[in-house]
Amino acid sequence: MKEESNFETAPLRYAGVATLLRRPFVSDPSGVDIALIGVPYDGATENRPGARHGPREVRNMSSLTRSIHHVTRVNPYEVCNIADLGDVNFSNPFDLQ
Repeated sequence: MKEESNFETAPLRYAGVATLLRRPFVSDPSGVDIALIGVPYDGATENRPGARHGPREVRNMSSLTRSIHHVTRVNPYEVCNIADLGDVNFSNPFDLQ
């Protein structure tokens, strides 16, 4: 006998392309209320490079969050449109301007 599940159907946290909060990747920001745009750049650092990995790691870690806030019980995805716009593309990663 097949057992019924009451769990919310959601994308698996460990599968697929990592995006902010497991929200869809979009290239057009029209209609988006909250968006993440990564800036993978550490050309201005002298001693501790690695900031260029920040946007990817924020996306990776945000996949561990839940869709409903544990205190307020608010689901932000029902209140506004949230999307990931990807990363800024640099033509020259060594140019500070």
